[in-house]
Amino acid sequence: MPFSYSLASFAGGCAWTCYGLLPFDPFICFSDGFGTLLGLGQLILCAIYYKSTKRQMEARQTVEGGSCADQLGGGQKRTSLQP
Repeated sequence: MPFSYSLASFAGGCAWTCYGLLPFDPFICFSDGFGTLLGLGQLILCAIYYKSTKRQMEARQTVEGGSCADQLGGGQKRTSLQP
């Protein structure tokens, strides 16, 4: 999941939670407060797995002999679906 999507989700949840707190509308406040917590959870997961994702991407790029599809036997090109 892109980081920008997680950040926008968290920011939107914060904005709507603040909007629900001003006149204290519990329906807006609690539902969007829960969305804010979920957005925060996404940001925490992004922070935890950021470095491991970078290492996996670097490992895939340094594979010798071509792409990963070539190594798995999926590198053959099809010209058409007809026999």
